[in-house]
Amino acid sequence: MSLKRLLFLVALLAGCRERAEPPEPPDMSDLVAAYASQDGRLDPESAPALVEGIAESLREAEALRELAVAILEGLGDTGEPPDEEREDGLSSKRRALSAEGDAWARLTHRCGEADGTGEIVLRYVFDGGDPGDVIWGEAEDCLLRGSEAAHRLDGDVRVHAPGLDVERLLLAFDGAWARGESPAVELAVDLQLDFTAQRMFVRRRLDDGARFLVGLSFAEGDESPLLVHDRGGLWTCRLGAGARGGRCQRGDDEVTW
Repeated sequence: MSLKRLLFLVALLAGCRERAEPPEPPDMSDLVAAYASQDGRLDPESAPALVEGIAESLREAEALRELAVAILEGLGDTGEPPDEEREDGLSSKRRALSAEGDAWARLTHRCGEADGTGEIVLRYVFDGGDPGDVIWGEAEDCLLRGSEAAHRLDGDVRVHAPGLDVERLLLAFDGAWARGESPAVELAVDLQLDFTAQRMFVRRRLDDGARFLVGLSFAEGDESPLLVHDRGGLWTCRLGAGARGGRCQRGDDEVTW
């Protein structure tokens, strides 16, 4: 079942009940604008500052990508568990993902170990019967199995997916993050995910104010060169040892440092 269909069914069930005041979605317009406006120019002067510390930023983004995958996998669960009678007389489906709603939906996805208590609680509002742009909520002691190490997240989650198009979305997290056996640290991070192109990007702003997007491909078998989006478009880059030098290409253009 698609996310859009699931939330539409929640809204239909909501019509059978006394309407409740929907919660107010967070405003993500500033973040949307930030990802739509790259004004920096990649050149031999800006490139070293742009890639400095990028490995750690992309490790943080990887944790957020795993969170997005967990959310979407949970929302796309098509299992058929038994019906359960509710106090209001309606029947509901109980599974790893459950939903309840009135003029809005509240979705709970269990994450982590089978006997664990970790979960992602999300909220979604229909605006005049039309799907809104924002899904938001909390990750609570959520354990995710990354490609290199496990991530544990505990904090606020915001997803911008206009019209519930989950193939291309913005995801923001603000809370505690632990990687592997390391102690938890405070983390505020956001990224752009494109599941069709299988790419993810984070924002980078240099000291002079120039704005870029820097990212990776997560396609299977891809050697994951660094991707840089400046005001002219997308560059594909390969870094030297320790990121002390590199080369970026876009068509016939090339930048080396």
